[in-house]
Amino acid sequence: VLASSIHIFACAFWRVKSETMSDEQIDDFLASKGVTQGMADAYVTCLYFICTIFTTVGFGDISGENMAERVFCIITMCTAACLFGIILSELQQIFAVSNARSRALDDHMESMLL
Repeated sequence: VLASSIHIFACAFWRVKSETMSDEQIDDFLASKGVTQGMADAYVTCLYFICTIFTTVGFGDISGENMAERVFCIITMCTAACLFGIILSELQQIFAVSNARSRALDDHMESMLL
């Protein structure tokens, strides 16, 4: 779920960037990030940026450059926070069930010893 969300947001970031910037501005952006090999490198750059948002690291080397990109970043940050909350909730549920089973097994073993 997390990997597909990051992929979708990376593609969406590129879409927002390509819709709101001229071809020359996009070329300048890519050149400033050292991207020279085409779309694969551009994708990795977008993926890197989205990962910094999702993990709340935010190195600052890539950021929203216009209003549409900033709004997209805000939406991405809120979505990432909700997604991580859901993931943590699911992990907590897995541990709770595992702990309950362990306790039940311990109780059963103890009752057999008595």
